[in-house]
Amino acid sequence: MAYKVPPYIPTRGEFSYDESFTEEDVLLLKEWGFNFIRYSIIWEAVEKERGVYDDAYLDQINDHINMIGKHGIRVLLDNH
Repeated sequence: MAYKVPPYIPTRGEFSYDESFTEEDVLLLKEWGFNFIRYSIIWEAVEKERGVYDDAYLDQINDHINMIGKHGIRVLLDNH
């Protein structure tokens, strides 16, 4: 899963094939037989300026990873 445009993380609002990453997305992955995904972390979003880290962005990633894991899918964090 990679979301390479600002804000560098998909919406958790209404389901959209292009712009969301919700529990419905995870259930679809599970239905399609996925048990492992690569989850991209965009460094520009983590460290918007040198030495200043965006904890809110990291918290959202943590929420996604927990949601994915709850459904038995493993995650490889892929730093970009």
